[in-house]
Amino acid sequence: MMTKRTYTLSALTGLLLALAPLATRAQQEPLIGQYMFNPYLINPGFAGSEGFTNFTLTASNQWAGYSKAPKTYIASFQTSRLGSVLNIFNRSRGWSSRMRSNRSAATGIGAMIYSDWNGDVSRNGFQATYAYHTPLQRDDRLSLGLSISVFQFRANVTNEDLPNPDNDPLLMPGKRVSQMSPEANFGAYYTNKGFFAGVTVNNLLQSAVRFAVDDKASKPEVLRHYYLMGGYKMKVNYYVDFEPSTMITLTERGQFNADLNLKGYYRQDYWAGLSYRTAGAVLVLVGAKYQEFKFGYAFNFGFGDVSTFSKFGSHEFMVGYSIGDSRSRYRWMRRR
Repeated sequence: MMTKRTYTLSALTGLLLALAPLATRAQQEPLIGQYMFNPYLINPGFAGSEGFTNFTLTASNQWAGYSKAPKTYIASFQTSRLGSVLNIFNRSRGWSSRMRSNRSAATGIGAMIYSDWNGDVSRNGFQATYAYHTPLQRDDRLSLGLSISVFQFRANVTNEDLPNPDNDPLLMPGKRVSQMSPEANFGAYYTNKGFFAGVTVNNLLQSAVRFAVDDKASKPEVLRHYYLMGGYKMKVNYYVDFEPSTMITLTERGQFNADLNLKGYYRQDYWAGLSYRTAGAVLVLVGAKYQEFKFGYAFNFGFGDVSTFSKFGSHEFMVGYSIGDSRSRYRWMRRR
């Protein structure tokens, strides 16, 4: 059965390589290179699926050396120990009631604070997630998650941003735009031992952002994004594992991008990998784990049209802290 999955993944990889010349790059969502180490950034269904509590900080600086380069900062939290969180909350108030562990075992929660900057335009927000995990067979798990978020869109337009500032009816130089909007994301995540697959629909509401205060017809939408990811972690020997994976991104307007990833692990404590993006980039990934901490770095080298901005590449740093034993990844859901 695993061999069939490996063949399927290989066929998908070949298809993505064939489609590479058709890829387009239209960035509304932040580009995070190390999402495979924290799939919760992409898929709400992942929240709590590993069976332990995880805190992660991610900082990405694209197109280093360009003054208005995109920058993204994300702080995320996710856990399967909903009962433990509520018990700590209760004890802090002197309450003695305890939540039954078998009721919280199949649930996960998560939260995320993010700040995404692209020149004079920024999007800052908060996201809260609830996920439900259910076993299908002995080692098969299906997780469904829903995230609700609120973000603030800000834009500060200057003369440099407009080719003809005197004749632009929508954006006048010096005008600041600020708007709060709600959003929602849905994700499904499936695992079976080393195999995983997920599908995500981001920006379900496609919130409209009005750029021009005086023009009520100007309401650009935050496009709905679809993510399809999959991969398989195969053991080479006692010390070494390899994990090929892929992720397809499709927007509501048919814009396409794909990531092809290959990572290698040594003793589960050290890793290195390569990632190819059909939008025009190659990433080099390295990282290490020390006790409960996880450190990662990704260097992104763009080519094609992007290379005119990316003279020094893009850099991304990740720091994670985990509480719990990852060996309980499947065992914790059997206590139902």
